[in-house]
Amino acid sequence: MSKLYIIPDAIQIEDSLALAEQYDAHFEYNDFYLPDVYNDAARVNALIDLYTALPRDRSLDTLHGAFLDVTVHSSDVEIRAVSDKRIRQSMEIAKRLGVCAVIFHTNLIANFKTQSYIDGWVSKNAAYWRTLSAEYPNIRIYIENMFDIDPAPMKALMESLSDVPGVQVCLDFAHAAVFGKDMQ
Repeated sequence: MSKLYIIPDAIQIEDSLALAEQYDAHFEYNDFYLPDVYNDAARVNALIDLYTALPRDRSLDTLHGAFLDVTVHSSDVEIRAVSDKRIRQSMEIAKRLGVCAVIFHTNLIANFKTQSYIDGWVSKNAAYWRTLSAEYPNIRIYIENMFDIDPAPMKALMESLSDVPGVQVCLDFAHAAVFGKDMQ
């Protein structure tokens, strides 16, 4: 199984197909993370139609889910509700595409280091992703670091989800190198 993923370009899809074939790569669909896309059902449907019509197996492909302004750990019930809506839209698109996983970001406020914030982030995220994973047992959920300075909160989250095989880490090394602690 290939470990290489490329982001297909819907405008130049033939080039993306050729590249994927040349390198035995899977696709990570990045068309669906922007709020404007989710607000345009015709655009979502057109992209899904484009990708599902391609002569290729999508079962090992992934989708980059919504992450801008997505905060499942917010203390604001309305922000949590909109975040949940966007995440579920991502999961439904993934189901329609027939991909194996969706990648979401931690959306941790990296410089907000109070222990109560981190503990709340861990517990609220653990509860949320545990529930979502149970509702979508055939789609893995990857939690990706982004602006995370310290890996400890993600490690704590993954430890609390250790009994949930459907939730795993997607380590973005570039994000870790740019935003993380000194790599030495």
